[in-house]
Amino acid sequence: MKTINEIRLGLTEFRDDVHRGQLYQRLGIELGQFVADIKLTPATAVELPDDTDGISDLLAELNEGMQAGELEDIADEQLVTLLEHLGSPDLQVRDRGIFFFFNDALQRKIFTSEQLRLAFNYLIQDRILFNHILENENDAVYGRSFAVMILSLLLYADRIGYKFLEPEMVERLISQMTVYVAAEQDTRGWIGTNGWAHAFTHIGNILDELNENDLLPRSDKIFFMSLLFARYKHLQTPLVAGETERVASYFVDIMDKNPLYSDYFLMELKELRRETVMAPAPIDEGAWNKIFNRNRLTQAFLLRDDLPEEIEEFLRSTRDYMG
Repeated sequence: MKTINEIRLGLTEFRDDVHRGQLYQRLGIELGQFVADIKLTPATAVELPDDTDGISDLLAELNEGMQAGELEDIADEQLVTLLEHLGSPDLQVRDRGIFFFFNDALQRKIFTSEQLRLAFNYLIQDRILFNHILENENDAVYGRSFAVMILSLLLYADRIGYKFLEPEMVERLISQMTVYVAAEQDTRGWIGTNGWAHAFTHIGNILDELNENDLLPRSDKIFFMSLLFARYKHLQTPLVAGETERVASYFVDIMDKNPLYSDYFLMELKELRRETVMAPAPIDEGAWNKIFNRNRLTQAFLLRDDLPEEIEEFLRSTRDYMG
């Protein structure tokens, strides 16, 4: 079984090879083999935040002040408390509480640049991003997934004017996200009364934001394209709550930036067709889920009116194989 450090080391070597121009045509094949070898272990107990410690009162107080136009700042201690509860399975705390507050607070410029750095450095930690990530479905997905979502908000905030990110911070995020994209395998969307997990929707969000960052070179953009496609192809549980549309949006958005990316993705699709033709008939649930995930992604692509022409032509010509 691969550990987080082994995954990080392997991906660093792949990424270095891409930067040096030593790995291009076989990148998708080799990343696919690497990702397929990341196996999950049985779930263990997850330590969840204590939502009886006053977090609901804090959220009510902050939101009341914001709505009244009286909230001008937030204490560091309050910010840390919000971040600590981002892993709550309670949608009123995690999603409709902390996530909604972050959105509003960023728009109203309530956070200082120092506080945005504090939030970034908290969320980027291994213990937050990779909490129980190599285990079967578990409640730690809420904290992992929403950490990624808030990080995407922080990238957006930096892009529109906060300008708090340093180059080394962006580099660390890139490194951490390669591990996250490779390791995350929880495909659940809406979970019972707990609300959204939506890990793969949030992956699409943060990769879109990284693509807008001037510090991300073309080699890294191709690396992320290939890595997400490799992870997607090898998921053995279904994506059925809008994630395929979000993933398709990410791929189309980057392909529309430069023909280099559509040319590369066409090569990936041709390899997928070869793999599909050569694959044995599915005999278990995981294999069937891989097929239907692939089909849903193909359909999501073909529903878009901004899909590069060469990609659309290939998908339509190979629908018997690709979905």
